[in-house]
Amino acid sequence: MYAPHTTDQRPAAPGHRQDVEKQMTTHDTHADPETTVRPETAEEREFFDRAFDALSNARRRHALSVLSDHGTIGLADLADEVAVRERSLPLSEIPAEAVAETYMALYHRHVPRLADEGFVDYDQETDTIRGTEAVPSLDPYLDGE
Repeated sequence: MYAPHTTDQRPAAPGHRQDVEKQMTTHDTHADPETTVRPETAEEREFFDRAFDALSNARRRHALSVLSDHGTIGLADLADEVAVRERSLPLSEIPAEAVAETYMALYHRHVPRLADEGFVDYDQETDTIRGTEAVPSLDPYLDGE
């Protein structure tokens, strides 16, 4: 059953930029100001928006992690790897229907979105996916995926 937020840690309402900035900069008390990356240009802000959008979904994080590990991979193999990572089970223990659902979701939703955002190149003729040069910059956010 859905339970609404009951704490005071609700996201700031749109238009309250100072509150959002304060939450973003004070959230991690261990952040090193020398290494903390803050987008300064419009291009950097756009990249961060695209990256956070891509990373907002666990299946896309798994797919990016697989691509980071393997480089170019066939879509069927990507679906296998993502299904294994999602379930923490060997492929032989995952129902074929679950792998097929993963394949279809990757093919119809996640790979096109990652391609539109510039994180993967998909070759439909060979049914292969390759992470772009932007994928390594996402590695710190893929840990454990």
